[in-house]
Amino acid sequence: MAIEPNHYEGIAYRVNGSQMSENDNNSTDTNNIGSGYVSPNSRNTTLPMLGHMVTYRFMEKKNTSFTVTYREMVERAQQRGLPRDFIPTPRFGRNAFKWARKAIETSTAWESVPLNHPIAWDSLRCRVMYRCKKMVNDYVIQRIETGKVNGVEHTETRNLYRVKYVAGSGDPEARAYHLAYVKRAWEGHDALTESEQEVLENEKDGSGNIEIEAYVEGTIDNVSYYAQARELIVSRYKQEIHTIDNRVWRDKVRQLLLNRFNAIPFTAIRGAFVVPDMRKGDELLDGEGKRTAPAYLDELDALDDLIRWFGDGAVQQQTIQLQNENLPGVASEEEEQKQETQQSLTEQLQKMHRSRCQMTIMGYIDDDSQRAELQEAMTFEINRIMGDYNKEVIRTVNMMKTDDQEAVDRQTARLEKKKAETQKALEFYCGGDYIEGVNVHEELHQPAMAGLMTRLSAIGSEGINTSRLTNLVNFDESISPQGE
Repeated sequence: MAIEPNHYEGIAYRVNGSQMSENDNNSTDTNNIGSGYVSPNSRNTTLPMLGHMVTYRFMEKKNTSFTVTYREMVERAQQRGLPRDFIPTPRFGRNAFKWARKAIETSTAWESVPLNHPIAWDSLRCRVMYRCKKMVNDYVIQRIETGKVNGVEHTETRNLYRVKYVAGSGDPEARAYHLAYVKRAWEGHDALTESEQEVLENEKDGSGNIEIEAYVEGTIDNVSYYAQARELIVSRYKQEIHTIDNRVWRDKVRQLLLNRFNAIPFTAIRGAFVVPDMRKGDELLDGEGKRTAPAYLDELDALDDLIRWFGDGAVQQQTIQLQNENLPGVASEEEEQKQETQQSLTEQLQKMHRSRCQMTIMGYIDDDSQRAELQEAMTFEINRIMGDYNKEVIRTVNMMKTDDQEAVDRQTARLEKKKAETQKALEFYCGGDYIEGVNVHEELHQPAMAGLMTRLSAIGSEGINTSRLTNLVNFDESISPQGE
């Protein structure tokens, strides 16, 4: 029997996943209060809610990506009324190059070698793969041969070519193309200036910054492969700057939850977040005095729609390949079919009834159990935030050149922005307006901070003004910490 999606809307579940009872959404039964329930019906207004528990998943596959074009994603976002800051933008410039260079990496394949080959492989055969390895500031294309020589296993690695991305400060060409491309996707061609149109029409996209040269000057191992390697990287680069892949999209969703929705990472369930409903009193009610769902649900629902749309339409990144060689981790059709037949019936049924990408939004019911778990999760998170902030301050201060006040001031200004973000988090987590009793445990951070103050004293004795630096570790006493 087919089960309609709304079949479960009235069922309440414990946070640990065990089903407890089924309740009519229109019922005012309060037996659930104090039991630690979440409601799959995100718009259930019959019970008080602390907010909503959100989880999400994206399909993953090693060494490959699933992509949609940026233009198509923008069109879908506009249809759902989502603003520009909800959508990730494509990689470009050096960042796109770092992903594009993977195009020349191949899986291992058997290869016959000539009699004059430098290595006397048994039977004149060995396994061959290519990879692009980071070496200092360059990437190096390597040919790796593995096989037996006189019956003994042997591996030979040869550095063939250096691959570089050469661009000036700020990478103006790639950046200009990126900005024009994004602008056209959102505003249309007519909104572009003449210079922006020229950049797009002439494809001044930064691909010209990709260079490949012999590892040993004047020594080209294989002219055909030499030309092909650059072509492969450029082709993948052009894919990267026009598409959104599952990794970029997943990171953007997490960023949105944390920054736009003030979501709290929920430590009791891996990968779950609680979006807080900060409304109080009359803000919760409509004109007739009935409880209403929070406005942020409209954005979350639209975001869920975009995530599912991505899962339905995303295609595996085109496998750019060398002759008879594929990207590693991309199984052959025969292997994929074999894996599919080995899946259990349960796994196959689950696959049929879930999207490749999806977001799950559940009402997080207000009770003592939920509040206690949220207090624990929030305490963990704010101490993590403070720990990360303190580490960044310590790292930056320890690396400061104490003979350049202007450089110190620039680094201090960057840290002050980070402090403002941390201060905002402290006000929310420890302010008590949402969940009381969330504390910063100063004893966890004090040892590291003591060393920082010693370092600041030393810098000050060398003639550097440290007043702004010292202020980086001073936070508003009204919100930090509670109950200490």
